Amino acid sequence: MDDLFELRITAMKLRKIYDMKCTEIMEKYELRRADVDILWLIYRSGNDKTARAIAETGMSKANISKSIENLKINNLISLETDKSDRRYVHIHLKTAAYTVIDEIIKVKTKINSDLLAGISPEEKEIFKKIRNRLEH
Repeated sequence: MDDLFELRITAMKLRKIYDMKCTEIMEKYELRRADVDILWLIYRSGNDKTARAIAETGMSKANISKSIENLKINNLISLETDKSDRRYVHIHLKTAAYTVIDEIIKVKTKINSDLLAGISPEEKEIFKKIRNRLEH
């Protein structure tokens, strides 16, 4: 097998672990997986870089729009049209979103500690360098 294929299989396995751990959050708050991902990206990227972060996920525009609408309906975000350029919409997290985000952080922290248990700080640093090189 080639390394790229094995890396893709590993990524798919990691995604499956993440999905299973997030199932409780999705059911509790009536969110889809994409909704959880977009909520996390909004939180993590900050208002000025949200569009770029979401675009980098490779999600379809329809899926993104549906998730934004679902997060709005669930009162987790609000949308504000830019006053100087109506083409832009600013996404703001509402107070209720932080409860969901706290649960996402717990899931991500648990997964990281489980997956990285027994890996030395040096190996983690090498992994980060390789991941960053592959992303760019």
